[in-house]
Amino acid sequence: MNDDSILAERVAAIEVYGPDIMAEVEKFLMDEAPMLVLYGDLGVGKSFQAALAFHEDYLFVLHDKRVLDPVMKLMRRQPARAREMGFKRVPVYIVIPHERLIRPGETPQVDKKTNQIRPTIHVDNRKAIRSLLDRIVKTWDPATRTFDWGGKRFRGVVWDEWSTFGDRIDREMRQESDNGFDINRDHHGFHRGIKDVAQATGCGFVFLCHADHPAYHDMSGTPEAQKISPEKRGKLKYPGRPKFVTGPLSAMFCAQVSYVGQIVVRDGSEDPDGTQDAPTRHLLTGSSPLWIRKWRGWVDHDVNLSKIDLRTLLEEAGCLAR
Repeated sequence: MNDDSILAERVAAIEVYGPDIMAEVEKFLMDEAPMLVLYGDLGVGKSFQAALAFHEDYLFVLHDKRVLDPVMKLMRRQPARAREMGFKRVPVYIVIPHERLIRPGETPQVDKKTNQIRPTIHVDNRKAIRSLLDRIVKTWDPATRTFDWGGKRFRGVVWDEWSTFGDRIDREMRQESDNGFDINRDHHGFHRGIKDVAQATGCGFVFLCHADHPAYHDMSGTPEAQKISPEKRGKLKYPGRPKFVTGPLSAMFCAQVSYVGQIVVRDGSEDPDGTQDAPTRHLLTGSSPLWIRKWRGWVDHDVNLSKIDLRTLLEEAGCLAR
């Protein structure tokens, strides 16, 4: 029996046994950590929306410190407006870079192409992420549903952004093996391990990703197109989805989480007097033949984020404590 059928049974039990059962239902909902994939094109506001929603109690793991620049500039230059929007403190973050400067005592690396000594050293992103996951498991407190990092307690992690981390991990794997089967297997195993940590602890994970747009079978008349059967030409090859290293990996991971949302920016409408409204950001959560999305516990599939924020959506869906 899956989670949805169990939940349906418990909700139905309220009608039989009374409202006291509701406390048990709410506990059931909260027992599952929020596993959220949020994706969209460059510049649609994924990082900003995640910072607004999770800055109080999530640790932000960044591929580049600059991704939080808009938030930091807002809090520094317009603190009153930042508080009005809902920011209560600066997000706590760590950065896992692709490279870092060599530290005293470390052996410098030599660039194979130029034969010059490099001032930087590669950072093993896979090892760094596993180290953080291990820290979560070892310091997780079931009573407070938090883990320790740097003497502070957090309920979850925002990975910003996961598409870049995935590309880096893929390069690391390919340096160890040129067997495509082994690499795909390792990717799937690595992502299953992340989900296992979430399920074992209750730690929440938010994955910010770029968008991989829908693709269609080619009809251009090229030699490659002639290899496509006539009934498939021009039809959808695969739907738009969060950008992972491979399409099957994206499909597998999205199937394992409860929330996959797409952020888009829409141009403002023109008023009768000719003035143009400002563009608005929307969270799309409904399933579509062209895009992979799902949002358990929420029925509005087109949400204007200027009217309701991401955290409120997750609270009303039942997966975050108010």
